[in-house]
Order: sequence, then structure tokens, then C-alpha cells
Amino acid sequence: MKLLAALALTLVGAVQGFTVADKVYVNGGVVAEGNSMQGYLGCHASPPQKHDTFKVCGCNTKVVANLRQECQPYGKYTQEIGHCDCSSDQCDEVKLESGYTDKFTWHAGSYEVKSC
Repeated sequence: MKLLAALALTLVGAVQGFTVADKVYVNGGVVAEGNSMQGYLGCHASPPQKHDTFKVCGCNTKVVANLRQECQPYGKYTQEIGHCDCSSDQCDEVKLESGYTDKFTWHAGSYEVKSC
């Protein structure tokens, strides 16, 4: 019974897929979009260039940026980007910042691209 439920969830996700509206931007450049999004799901290490701005368009995708490597969460230095709300066509753009009174930019050590 559990196997059938897991198979049904997998099939539903496969049928939904991604649309041309689904795009992930890192530091202003598109890193994945549309049908190619499926191959980009998962954890990605940030290279020496510093990733501090993320933008997610579409309702089938979200990004989780982490200060730590290997997509490990770290309190307020883990930021989720993307709405997963198909009733809105707004993109979600985030510059990674922290601090209470004096804001400072932090850079992702890794980020994970997930489907909604």
C-alpha cells in the first residue's frame, strides 16, 4: 500500500513538470529554466565567486540558499526563495542580507533547487 502511494506521488510530480515560466537566476544570470530544470534539481556548491542574489520565477520551483556547504541549514543564514503559489506570476528576488540594525550581505556556500 505504501509503495502504491509513493508511486502515485512520483507520477503526479512527473506529469506536472516545469513550464517556460519556471526560471532560476543566480547573481543575475539564468542557471536553469523550463524543461531543463529537472536536470538541475538538487544541491549545488557555490564556486569562489560569491552568490548573494537569487531570483526564482514560476510556481513549480524554489531555491534554498545556505551559508554552509553541502546545503546544510544554519539558522538565519538559510533563506528560501520562491513562492510555490500558482495564483501569482510574480518572481521572488532576494539579496542575502542579515543583521538587525546594520544590514550586511552574506554569500551562499551552497544552494538547493527544489520542485514545489
